[in-house]
Amino acid sequence: MCDLWVFLDDIQFNKRSFEHRCKVGMDAKTYLTVPVSTSQRSNISEVLISPDIDWRNRHRDLISDRNRGAKHLDEALLFFDYCVSYGRDDLFGLIDQVTRKCQGAFGYTTKVEYQSQLGITTSASQLLLDICKAVGATEYVSGQGGRNYMDMSLFEAADMPVSFFEWPVTGESCIGTLAREGVHGY
Repeated sequence: MCDLWVFLDDIQFNKRSFEHRCKVGMDAKTYLTVPVSTSQRSNISEVLISPDIDWRNRHRDLISDRNRGAKHLDEALLFFDYCVSYGRDDLFGLIDQVTRKCQGAFGYTTKVEYQSQLGITTSASQLLLDICKAVGATEYVSGQGGRNYMDMSLFEAADMPVSFFEWPVTGESCIGTLAREGVHGY
């Protein structure tokens, strides 16, 4: 799918986005939301997970409920426990941990870099394009949501092809896929 995954770890946190929540179950209407403590304009790397809410057990119960009957549910729940037991209290640490563990579970060996280490300070679509240039990308792969916010004219002017990744099962989360298909390693 891609040769390099760049984490956007130096951007403003958006409480309405998916940085701290994801869909779970095939109904695509239920969300897991990690509770956070943050000011309105916090950088994502500064956002802390709220310590006073037992979100891990609530999420585990919800995953179990929404994936009841899945062939590999017990294995997926062990994988979930492993992902969220990383011992840090920052949201970005959790995002990093879960993403890397999901990569391993699906057999991806994609190299990872961090926006903050690239020294790029632009924003929005220009930020994405500048990252592509900095790492020598020949194509930018975006999630489907990128169609709603990317300024495609910037990429066209820079002769940078863009493709949009389509998750194989619409509305299903990583953990739901693992519950159905099994964990391949992490």
